[in-house]
Amino acid sequence: MVHFNVGFQNFNYFADITLSLAKTLDKMGIPISVEPSEIASHLTRYSTAEENHLLAKWMNTTPSDLFQLKWSHYWKPFFLKELSGHLNLEFFAINYEFARNDDEYDYWIYDAVNNSSHIIAVSEYSKNVLIQAGFPAKKVSVIPLGRRFSRIS
Repeated sequence: MVHFNVGFQNFNYFADITLSLAKTLDKMGIPISVEPSEIASHLTRYSTAEENHLLAKWMNTTPSDLFQLKWSHYWKPFFLKELSGHLNLEFFAINYEFARNDDEYDYWIYDAVNNSSHIIAVSEYSKNVLIQAGFPAKKVSVIPLGRRFSRIS
């Protein structure tokens, strides 16, 4: 079972990508749960009846303690979410890099570099930013979004 510690109270790329991945895993027969939350009105307007039903079902499923996923992001609602699975994974996306490698990083990058989760970067660029900031290369993989999840590098 996979638990997504992601709420759907905002209609943004976190929700869109999470919903797409959860649907794919569900179709593969992998049990899913998602963090209970209100569902953004924009999401319910543009999603199908099947997607709305799946979200309601997943929100009423007890979270897995085996695999847990969240987005690593500086927005406090995402940043403060705790993972408590046997294997914790954090999706990571960034579109800028740092000029120097020292203790002057913001709280989000400092936490990303020093946490115990395995990081799933959404691009090689994001992966390289983490490594340059001091994150161990062996603890970060890349899943390029927008492609089939046929290979994790």
